[in-house]
Amino acid sequence: MWVLMIVLSVSVVIGVVVTLIPEDPKEVLAEAEDLLQSPDRDAFYSALERLKTFPQYKAEAALLEGQDLSNRDRELGAIEIYTTATESGDKLIRARAQRLIARSYFKLGQFENALKHYEDSLKENPEDPTSAIMLAQMFNSMGCVAHATTYADKVLEAEPDNRVALELRGNLYLKMFEFEQAIETYGKLLKSPGDRATASPMVVRGYVTSLLETQEQHQELLQKAHKELTRSLSSDPIQWDLAVACGETESVAQQIQMNATPESNGHVARLRARMALVNDDIEQAEKNIRQAILAMPRNYDAFRVAAIVYGKTGDQKYVDLANANMAKIDEARAELTQLFVDISDDVKSTEPREKIVRAQIKLGNIPGAREMVAQIRALDKSASLRLNDEIDALTLPDPFVPFNFPELKPEGLKVNEQNEDE
Repeated sequence: MWVLMIVLSVSVVIGVVVTLIPEDPKEVLAEAEDLLQSPDRDAFYSALERLKTFPQYKAEAALLEGQDLSNRDRELGAIEIYTTATESGDKLIRARAQRLIARSYFKLGQFENALKHYEDSLKENPEDPTSAIMLAQMFNSMGCVAHATTYADKVLEAEPDNRVALELRGNLYLKMFEFEQAIETYGKLLKSPGDRATASPMVVRGYVTSLLETQEQHQELLQKAHKELTRSLSSDPIQWDLAVACGETESVAQQIQMNATPESNGHVARLRARMALVNDDIEQAEKNIRQAILAMPRNYDAFRVAAIVYGKTGDQKYVDLANANMAKIDEARAELTQLFVDISDDVKSTEPREKIVRAQIKLGNIPGAREMVAQIRALDKSASLRLNDEIDALTLPDPFVPFNFPELKPEGLKVNEQNEDE
């Protein structure tokens, strides 16, 4: 009995001592941060309430509470709470609060407010790469490619190995049709086997796309990419282009047979033309490239293949027509890139974005056109509805320079919802 009483007394004393030991606020902050994305909301809120008991961590608690609201798409409530942290005595916390406010305004489609707060964040902490990258990403999505480039380059000047900035810079080079620079930039993210294993699908696709656009100059890199990156493209039809560019036709023919859809007829015909060239079957190459051009009259690679095919048949007329169409596509690409420059840092006007939409349509890049229409929606809903209706009503355009094939274009054939200008 006495032993039991002693044990109980010791337990009570230990319990009292434990409750008297104050929690380490840094540990509570780390716990709350770890639980922010956890499905255990009760545990997160418990840690958050404990963090609020430490006056010196009031701002950190506000940022976490705001992020929780933002994760549940309650952006106005998040902004209100973030704003309390802008009065913190720590400039790094103030910078972070401004950045989070900007992100919420961007999610709300209030781009001018987002721009203001990203700039305020950089005023508080000019060396913050996260704010600069997020601002660059916003500019990019709004078509302000030149300004996006400026901020991405600033980050890379300070941190040449910043992987997020390198990926964004590669994407920007690709968007501006600067393929050699894109290859160099994406290549920095694909140096080691570990890099290649963990690279995002967008990096791998951007790298391979750039190689394919310049494949005559980069056969060695294409062979290496085919060997090391094909697995990363397992669900992307661009792997077929990569394999064919490396001379592999049999497996691609089988995959096309199993996986091709009616919507991919133009690309399939273009690939079959390339495969026929590899196999020195010029008759099949000519047959398929005609089908490809009829289905994708603004596709650069279709005309590039046509020039090769008709060079082999000795029909200079069609070689000249193919080269003339490639020149016109280059001109249309230059017009689009100039629009990306002319828009500057304007995040509020619909008109320059409508011009970008029409330039993308001119190139046959319907996904790119719709992507910009989605941003226009936040600025002018009626304009976005009108533009989407226009896109839905589109039929296939003619080639920039008439090709005069004997086959007639199927009447009323709808625009393929693929990017012709890859």
